[in-house]
Amino acid sequence: MKSSIPILLALLSTTAHAFDPSSGPHCDPDSGLRFCLTSFIWCEHTGNGKDDCFYPENVYSLQQTDYDGAPAILTWGYSYIISWKGADPDYPVNIAWSFPNETERNSISYKWEYNTTIPPPTHYIWTLNSTAMFPNPLAPNMSSAAARGNAEGVGNLRVSQPEKAAAMNATVDEAGVLDASSDFITIQGWSAHFANNRVIRTERAYEHAIRLGVGIGVGLGVPFMMALAAGGTWWVMRKKIGRANKIEG
Repeated sequence: MKSSIPILLALLSTTAHAFDPSSGPHCDPDSGLRFCLTSFIWCEHTGNGKDDCFYPENVYSLQQTDYDGAPAILTWGYSYIISWKGADPDYPVNIAWSFPNETERNSISYKWEYNTTIPPPTHYIWTLNSTAMFPNPLAPNMSSAAARGNAEGVGNLRVSQPEKAAAMNATVDEAGVLDASSDFITIQGWSAHFANNRVIRTERAYEHAIRLGVGIGVGLGVPFMMALAAGGTWWVMRKKIGRANKIEG
């Protein structure tokens, strides 16, 4: 199982930009009522490397910038809204999650999926509960513990209407009833809580420095405090993960 340390060091902030996937170029209204995700697309794609991003609650950026790049981070135990528009009301929507099999690298990705009712709703509340999700018919040999470890590899969601595509004698891509989310990884809740507590403490230290009126010293002190917080997070998590590995071994 891969270490969560690099991930934890990235859990320092979320961004709050105005990017909205339901009205951005991803779901261009000029192209007609297109079947597309209206969530799980966290950054617009302008092609110039400066893509505005918005990460909702409990979704974190793997890098401390306001622009697209690394995959996002989700947390086991939380619920997320998967939403879409443009679905044909006569067919269900299929939601599929795939991520790499880190144990057997040459094998296919493991997967979880869900089919909505007819007519399909416009959203689904997706709760990341490994015990309820694994094993399943698409991943019969994947235990819930193994799923939590493997899901630290980059995966994504795909929404589609395969029954409509079959009725058209076409693939879901040819039928225009397929969309894929931005990439993300999934970590355990205690990791996110620990990192978030570190962020809160750093923010409080920053506010305290402002109240003290240290002036230009803040500009030098805050980056140092952030670096110290990240270092402290790394050291404590290394100890925790080291002990966990000894227990598992």
